[in-house]
Amino acid sequence: MAVTRNLRDGTVRLADGTGTPVTKEVTLLDGKLEWTVEQPTILVKDRGALDHFRKGDDEPVKGSVAFKYVEHFNGTTGGIYEFLLFLGVFSTNVSTTTGSDRKTINVEFYVDDPGGGTDEKILFSHCAITNIRHQQGDEYDTISFDFMSRAALPTLTKTNHP
Repeated sequence: MAVTRNLRDGTVRLADGTGTPVTKEVTLLDGKLEWTVEQPTILVKDRGALDHFRKGDDEPVKGSVAFKYVEHFNGTTGGIYEFLLFLGVFSTNVSTTTGSDRKTINVEFYVDDPGGGTDEKILFSHCAITNIRHQQGDEYDTISFDFMSRAALPTLTKTNHP
């Protein structure tokens, strides 16, 4: 019988562009990950009649993340909020994209196999964080953010969590 894998079995890992990346990893209590891959398509006509499709220009993958977590909002070791905004102890982090006005990070999701098999990794590279929402709670905090990747697709691999 197949065992459902979801973000309750995983972690999110944010990484900067340093040779040995500065990372911030959070074990997820519960969460949601959504992304959209656009495949622009041009309809070509032949003398007014519908003829064929042609591939349009690449578009960036866009996504949204929301998860519950228990950790310090900020502090001497820095929190996820600070990492996303390059603040505090993370103010010297290096962007994953060079020659850009916006600093970017890699957003990685590791979904553990609860059955003990190979884990899954979902990588969104060169992400500009476009929106951040934080909600303070009694038992846990919730953070959500939107991103736009410089890649047209996420990279999906089977791997063991580092």
